[in-house]
Amino acid sequence: EQLATNLEVDSGADYETLVAPPQRTAYRVLILVSFADDPTVTASSSEAMLDALQQIIVRTWGGMWSATIEQDTRLLPAGVDGIARLDQTSVSERYADRAYDKVMLLGVTKTGAMWRVSGREWDTRSRELTLMDSQQTLQLVTVAETMRRVLLRLFRPVLLLDRANFHRIEFRLLAGEIPPPDPAAAQVRQGDVIRPLMRFLDRRNPNLVRRIQFLPHTFVVVDTVSRGRVMGTRISGIAVTFRPRARRIEQLGLRVRPRYDESQVQLVLRGSGQPAVGRRVDVIPKLRWRDESLGPALQLFSDREGFVRLPVSNRYTNFWLYVYSGQELLARVPYVPGIPLHDVIELPDDTIRLSVEGELSLLRARLIDLVARRATLMAYARKGARASLWDEVDRRLAQIEELPGRELFQSELNAIRVPAVERAREAGNRVAQRRIDRMCEELNEVVLQYFDPGRHTEFRTNLEALRLDSSSDGA
Repeated sequence: EQLATNLEVDSGADYETLVAPPQRTAYRVLILVSFADDPTVTASSSEAMLDALQQIIVRTWGGMWSATIEQDTRLLPAGVDGIARLDQTSVSERYADRAYDKVMLLGVTKTGAMWRVSGREWDTRSRELTLMDSQQTLQLVTVAETMRRVLLRLFRPVLLLDRANFHRIEFRLLAGEIPPPDPAAAQVRQGDVIRPLMRFLDRRNPNLVRRIQFLPHTFVVVDTVSRGRVMGTRISGIAVTFRPRARRIEQLGLRVRPRYDESQVQLVLRGSGQPAVGRRVDVIPKLRWRDESLGPALQLFSDREGFVRLPVSNRYTNFWLYVYSGQELLARVPYVPGIPLHDVIELPDDTIRLSVEGELSLLRARLIDLVARRATLMAYARKGARASLWDEVDRRLAQIEELPGRELFQSELNAIRVPAVERAREAGNRVAQRRIDRMCEELNEVVLQYFDPGRHTEFRTNLEALRLDSSSDGA
């Protein structure tokens, strides 16, 4: 998914230029319908379908939409195939200068005995073309009603940021004070999700949009809707601040709803783009990451291509994804399954950390083996001292002195830490750098504990005391 788009186009439907308050301003909607060639679709029948669609729109959206319906004769190939082939660049070039808030692109094709209606929405403010949505019907006379179902699923209401206070966000809803005749066409409901974005305006010409950016891993969950005003809770996996009065920046949002039964999310390593294979993903239902879980967590593992499938829940809207590599937490991301069909989440590249973890494991194993050998020799020395076998004691002490000491292990630990930290720094991977430092410091504390000079001194002192007692007894 493209998060930022560089543009140099007139903002067209810039809400700051609207005369009426946004809540009382109807959407300007252009609906273009393309019919694939079929003997049953004549000029009169296609005109009748467009007339029927016009009446359905009035009954459904009423004054909330100021809709213009046209037959699209420029789309090639016509019908559903042409809708599927549309791309964001060509659509933006074609409709950027049109004074509409929404452009609804519909295609009608007969496949066997079924009529298929497919559509895509192009939003003027976000300059974003949605994925295709399709519905089917058996009869030609119900094609217009099928178009209505597609439009209901495609339409993404526009909300303009008004106030922000930490996690609490308030929007003005475009046409929010114009209720639709059909309750199914209600723009926003409690629990809906709002996807925020920013429009960066030109410094000299505020009607010129330089860049549009969606905020990654950020959305707003709707709490209340009242007279064109929408209050919600901001959920974000990144540090982001909403500033309603920011200069040369328009901040708004699009209401989105799950359209699919699941989302197929690919986990990739940041920088290289390589699939993150075998990562554990804990899917936890809760609003904010500090909250307690609302239900049992779902545990998933990424496949060979780095994919995990996140199913839509009937009980919960949003989840938090906790992604682990072994016991290390790589990412904590809020997510609403079913809104995108395909998605990508970048993870910190933990290749360096894993390499260091392996080397530290080997070093720790050697340390444990050394400690065991040292403890055994010390036990033999104590036994010999109690039996006054001082030649045996001296031999064991000599063997203890020949064992590697603290300095050798700390030297090898630094030989692991320094180049790994340098590689992480060169890669700009601060997360890996911190984790490498932490792992090495933890092992260094173990080394200091096992090679405590006080313990060795106490051991030698006790042996010498036994030697003196033995000498006194012999005298």
